[in-house]
Amino acid sequence: MEIKPNPCCHYCEDKNHVCKHGKSRSGMVRYLCKACNRSFQTTYIYQGNEADIHRLIQKLLAEGKSNVDIAGQLGIKLNVISRHICMLANESER
Repeated sequence: MEIKPNPCCHYCEDKNHVCKHGKSRSGMVRYLCKACNRSFQTTYIYQGNEADIHRLIQKLLAEGKSNVDIAGQLGIKLNVISRHICMLANESER
């Protein structure tokens, strides 16, 4: 039987302090990073929770795509697009 190594934390990118942390309601394995005390999954059913979604939205906005186009292309809801746009605005103000 092959033992799979624990994944890298999505938030602080630490590999050494990650351990299993139960299962989500959908049955996916959850992980807890003891370095930053945040939990995450390696895969999500809903695309709006994926780790790269923020970067993808930023890229598509830079290409001039509308919110509706981005939502359709990525398969996520418009309110998720709006939330990420607000986060991008907050990041640029800093």
